[in-house]
Order: sequence, then structure tokens, then C-alpha cells
Amino acid sequence: MEYDLFMKFCRDFTIFPEMCTKPTLHSIFYNLALEEAEVSAELYQRIMRSKVKREVFKNGEYLDEERFIRAMILCAFKSRTLEETIDPLEKVLSFIEKILQSKGVAIVKKRIGKTRVSADDIDPMHEIRRKYAEYFTDEEKPSYKQDLLNQVFNESDIQFT
Repeated sequence: MEYDLFMKFCRDFTIFPEMCTKPTLHSIFYNLALEEAEVSAELYQRIMRSKVKREVFKNGEYLDEERFIRAMILCAFKSRTLEETIDPLEKVLSFIEKILQSKGVAIVKKRIGKTRVSADDIDPMHEIRRKYAEYFTDEEKPSYKQDLLNQVFNESDIQFT
């Protein structure tokens, strides 16, 4: 995947600008793309400072499937919208859920000609939720009304359920 397509993917799936800045995405892309090329540190610095990277370095300006997946994981770790306190796996899982809830899913379905919901449509998170169930358990949270009543009557130790 070339840089322009990478950025389009990030826009379609609201990774940019919601979760990561353009400089962050630029850095992730070129660090992974140039890792493949095994360039010297001096050449790498010249490439990173260049305004027109295509003219400076044409080999290695793409991400293969493995590097694309690594780029998405790095985006999850660098995301501005995910809490810093959650563990790395939970961060990646939250990131995946966010991009699957973005407009990008509809855009991709439209491009491939899939405009109707069918029985063949499956939840992409189903297997992940099954495998990592402990990250998706819903803790009982009081409703807004219950929470408000509990706050009002907190002094009398009365709990409304």
C-alpha cells in the first residue's frame, strides 16, 4: 500500500484526524516502509526531511500486509482518543472496534457493490470478542436515574435499584 492509499484508508476509517495526527501517521508509514529498504541512517534522515520523497527514494515507499497491520497497531498505541491507562491489548481491541464503527465500512461495502445487509454479513469482532471475552464483559452500571437517585440519597445510605 502506497502512502496516498494509506492516508485515504486512515481518513475513511476516521483514524485521521480523530485518533492520530497527520505527522504521526506520516512517521508510522515511513518508518515501517523504509524499514524494509534497509537504508543507512544518513539516507533515512535525508528522506525524512525531503518534501518530495518520491524523487529521493522510490524503493520501499509502500507497506506490505504485515507492515500495514503493524501500522494499525502503532496507530492504536498512538491514538489520542484511547486512554493511556488501558493495557496494550485492550487498546488495540478498542481501536479495531472504533474503525469498524466508522463510515469506512460503508465506503468499502459500497465500493465492492454490497449495498444490502444479508445473512452473509458477519460481525468482524465476533471471534475477537469470543477469544478475549474478559475485555468485553459489561459490568453492571447503574442507569442515569439510578445514579442520580443514589447521589441524592447518598447521605441516608438508601440504595435504589
